[in-house]
Amino acid sequence: MSAIVETLDLKKSYGKVEAVRGISLCVPDHSICAFLGKNAAGKSTTLRMLMGMIRPTSGIGRIFGLNIDNERDSVRIRERVAFVAEDKRLYDYMTVAQIIRFTQSFFPGWRDDPDAGGRRRREDLRRAS
Repeated sequence: MSAIVETLDLKKSYGKVEAVRGISLCVPDHSICAFLGKNAAGKSTTLRMLMGMIRPTSGIGRIFGLNIDNERDSVRIRERVAFVAEDKRLYDYMTVAQIIRFTQSFFPGWRDDPDAGGRRRREDLRRAS
């Protein structure tokens, strides 16, 4: 079985502060994995590294076999994976439908066809408008 997420001694430091101290993991394809830990344990930092949003200080990480510290690969990862950080801000002046339309403009591969859940999304948008 192939691994969908792999890390080897992945680390991230901010100056003298070690945010992630060498995580090694292997998440097999078709499985579920969760990060559990106290505040400031490095969960969000690890996810941001895996998404290619920040670079690791050292170590290796791959998602779908793509290298997280390679700029081109990290874009390809973010095209396939969604990540909503805890500090995600919403625009109070927008309706739910407006926020969805605004957000979808950042994703050229956004699909509205029924096979991608498009019919349900259109019904939800009509109700939210």
